[in-house]
Amino acid sequence: YLIKFVPLEEGEQKVDILFNDEALPVSPLRCNAQALEAEVMELADLIPVQTENVFRLKSSNNSNVQSEVVVMSPTGEQLDSRLVENVDGDYRVEWLPKEAGRHSVDVMFGGQRVKG
Repeated sequence: YLIKFVPLEEGEQKVDILFNDEALPVSPLRCNAQALEAEVMELADLIPVQTENVFRLKSSNNSNVQSEVVVMSPTGEQLDSRLVENVDGDYRVEWLPKEAGRHSVDVMFGGQRVKG
C-alpha cells in the first residue's frame, strides 16, 4: 500500500497506522513537517523572446527534498528550465521564452507547490 498525507501545520507529526482497527508494528510513524517558502529574485519584467533568461531562486528548502521550477508559457506550454544550485544555497534558473506574453513560475519541493 502507498499512503500519502499533507500536514496542516509545522512540527512533529504522529501518524497512527491501523489495519483492521489494530496498530501495525511500525505505528505510530513520526516525522517533522516544515513550512517551505521560495522567493524568485532578479526576474525581469520584459524579456526578449528566444533569448535565454536567468533568475535567482532563494529557498527555505534546506533538506534533501527534490526542488523543481515549472515555467509555463502564456498558452499553457511547460517550458524547459534548468535549476542550478549556487554555492550560497540559492539557485540559478535558466529558461528560454518561446512566445510573447505573461509567463508563470511555480516552485515545487517534493512535488508540492510552494508559496512565495
